[in-house]
Amino acid sequence: MYENKEIKREIYQIIIPMILENILQISVSLITTAMVGRLMADAISAQGICVRITDALWVCYKGVATGATILVAKAFGAGRRGECRSIIEQTMLTELIVVGVIQAVLFSRADIFLPFFQKIQRF
Repeated sequence: MYENKEIKREIYQIIIPMILENILQISVSLITTAMVGRLMADAISAQGICVRITDALWVCYKGVATGATILVAKAFGAGRRGECRSIIEQTMLTELIVVGVIQAVLFSRADIFLPFFQKIQRF
C-alpha cells in the first residue's frame, strides 16, 4: 500500500500544475486588461467582449479536459495503458476539430455574435 508521504507527493504532482495553469490564465487576462487600459474606451470595451467569448470557450475546453482526465485515470488504474493513449489522442483530435470549427464560425460570422455581447454589456 501507499505510505502517507507517497500519497502527498502524488497529490502535489497533480495539484501544482493545475494551480499554475489557473494562475497563468488569470495573469493573461490581467495583463491584457492592463495593456488595453492605456487605450481608449472602445478598445477596453472590445477587450471585455473578447474576454467573455474566451471565457465561455475556456469552460467548454476545461469540461472536455476534465472528462478525458477521468477516463484516462480509470484506464490507467485498470492497467490498460494502451487505452490511455487512445483516449488522449481522441480527445486532442476532437478538440482540434472543435476549435477549428468555432474559429471559422467566429471569424466569418462575427457580425452575428458581437451584437449579442453588446446587448449584455448594456445591462
